[in-house]
Amino acid sequence: MELKLFRITRLIIGIALVISTFIVLFAFGFVPFPKTDFKAYSLAYADGWLSLYIKNTGTKDIVEVKVFIIEADGSPVDNEDITETFNSIPARIAPGEQVWLIGNWTANGKIIAVKMLRVKVVCRFANGVSISKIIMASIKNVKSKSCCSP
Repeated sequence: MELKLFRITRLIIGIALVISTFIVLFAFGFVPFPKTDFKAYSLAYADGWLSLYIKNTGTKDIVEVKVFIIEADGSPVDNEDITETFNSIPARIAPGEQVWLIGNWTANGKIIAVKMLRVKVVCRFANGVSISKIIMASIKNVKSKSCCSP
């Protein structure tokens, strides 16, 4: 009887130690598998504005965002970097945070399109990992100029 009670006590103490270890690790921000990912959506307007939505769905901060036009109306473009045309891109995008950016997709008249753009968004995370996604942006006609002014 005494041996059986000793084994049960040892089992309960072992389970309590395992549970308390996990609680301590997760309470101090330990993430066993850091995730680096983001969602991106865009919409282009015929007057040259590109509206870009980025959401950090990972566990690390996004520390840099670059935007390229790689195709216009099905014709390849030489990875035209349009990052500089966007309104203030934040220095950091925290996990779960989302930003809405507005820039100019025409690259000072170098790119001409009427139907569709293929946009490449590259995000660099705080741990040094870079992830790129290619998204489609339909070009919409704008009746009112007030919708997209930065």
